[in-house]
Amino acid sequence: MPNLNNSITLSDFGKHLLSLPKKDMHLFKIFGWSLVLLCFLGCDGPKEPEFLKLHNIKFSDLKMPPNFGVGVTADAVFHNPNAVGMTISGMDLEVFVDGKKATDLEQRLSTKISGSSDFTLPVKFRIPLSEKDLIKNLSHMLTGAWKNQSVKIKVTGTITIDAAGVDIAVPVAHEDDYKFKDYLLK
Repeated sequence: MPNLNNSITLSDFGKHLLSLPKKDMHLFKIFGWSLVLLCFLGCDGPKEPEFLKLHNIKFSDLKMPPNFGVGVTADAVFHNPNAVGMTISGMDLEVFVDGKKATDLEQRLSTKISGSSDFTLPVKFRIPLSEKDLIKNLSHMLTGAWKNQSVKIKVTGTITIDAAGVDIAVPVAHEDDYKFKDYLLK
């Protein structure tokens, strides 16, 4: 029997467990498995990062026909509600502008994020434009009225989280209005 007065070594503890009568060993196993089960059932699983907004939106790189469109760079801002950090390994998103699919955005990443914090992922995509839309909105562009207009941008798809070597696809869905005047150089 080990000395339980002050301290016990791991090997002494193991010897003590092996010397328990069969009935006590059975109770110890039930207690151990109950403790493990209680921990799994009592703990919430990981929560999905929440998409908050597009930030630092910049329009650039206007291309003329036949590939008429404008380049967009932005920071996608998310919130990690989990107490532990994680690694974002990719994004597979669809971007809609005013209800019309503008582009697919697929990026492979290896971005470490902290627990219980906001984080940004840089995004870059092109919004194709039609010549009809350009001609239709030409009067707004010439008078400057376009500055007061807004566009509704919707982002749907998944971001991929690397959790201990296993990729987990997390759904993303967010829609917001963006006014042009808020993103002009001042």
